Amino acid sequence: MLKMLRLIINNGFLVLALLVGVTLYLAYGQPQYPNLLAETPAETPAETPAETPAETPAET
Repeated sequence: MLKMLRLIINNGFLVLALLVGVTLYLAYGQPQYPNLLAETPAETPAETPAETPAETPAET
């Protein structure tokens, strides 16, 4: 019984260490691409359809 308890505790610490390691690798080990968002062209006001006076409600 004591052997099984030690085995579970040791495996728990191993799993925890692996989880922390994988998390740190995914957070800081990957190459960073700061210009990924800049590659897509920004939407300019010229691309949006202009509102015509006929679409606005008439003020009385």
